[in-house]
Parts: sequence; structure tokens; C-alpha cells
Amino acid sequence: KMSLHPSSVVDYFRGNEERFLEPRSWIGLLEQLHFHSFAMGILLLTLTHLLLFVPVSMRVKAFGICGAFAFGILGELSGWAVRYLSPVFAYLKIASFLCLQGVILWLMIVVARALWLSSPSAYSGGEGGPQRSVVRELAPVDREADPFAQVHQDKPRHRRDDRVRGHPQAQ
Repeated sequence: KMSLHPSSVVDYFRGNEERFLEPRSWIGLLEQLHFHSFAMGILLLTLTHLLLFVPVSMRVKAFGICGAFAFGILGELSGWAVRYLSPVFAYLKIASFLCLQGVILWLMIVVARALWLSSPSAYSGGEGGPQRSVVRELAPVDREADPFAQVHQDKPRHRRDDRVRGHPQAQ
């Protein structure tokens, strides 16, 4: 329907009598915005969430996350601008689309590279995975200082709890 040429973008949103194309209606643009916002939001949320686990600087992560969402929003809103403000915004629509695709490609490459190379992250202690157990590092609960521990300690236990495999009283 639309190519990367500005006249194609203008024809798509504003219509073209020679090619028998109707201009996009307000309802049509709203439906497109609704579906694109949901689908692109889920995609960008997933990719940028995975970026948080990649061992790169916080500045790179911030630029990647902000760039992805900014170009996504700009791409959706520039279609409205082409339709209702000026055909000049077709250049913005094309530029934001290309930048969004570039950021998505970059996000996929960075995350895939981190997975492929088993790069350490903020959640692992070294090469390729956790080096220490979080459970072993937990401090023992101070039952006198923790009011919730007292509540659970005073609660009667059910017989079913005693039958858990490996429990000392299970036999």
C-alpha cells in the first residue's frame, strides 16, 4: 500500500483521485493507532526489557529504550500529521519508520549477541550464569524483630504440610 517514497505516503493518508484512493478517515486512523500502539508496545516492551539484562552501560540502555519508544510514537503520530496538517510530514513518517526499524534490529542483535556469548549481566556473578546461590546468602530471619514471622509462627500447621516429601515428620 505504501512505499518509502513521500508521494506514496501522502497518497496513502490524503488519498489520490487519479489512483482512486480515498483519504484515511479519522476513525480509520484511530483504529490503526489503537492496534499499532498495542502490538508495537508489546514488542518494544519485550525487547527493551531484555536489553536491561545485557551488560552495556546504563546510558546505552537509556538511549535504546527512549529511542525505541520515541520513534514508535513519532511514527504513529506522523501519519496523523500527514493527513491533517501537511504533506511535508511524509518525510518525518519515513524517517521515523526507518529509525524505528533500525532500533528494533539493533535491540535484537544486542540481545542475541549477549545470549550467544553468554555475557555476564547484573544478575549473574560471572561467565554465563549465576555463580552464587541467592538462597544461601539470605540472612536468617530474626523472629523477634519481624512481626510477620511471629504471626506465621503462631499459626497452627495443617496435617497436609507434614506429608511433604523430605519433611522430617513425613514418615
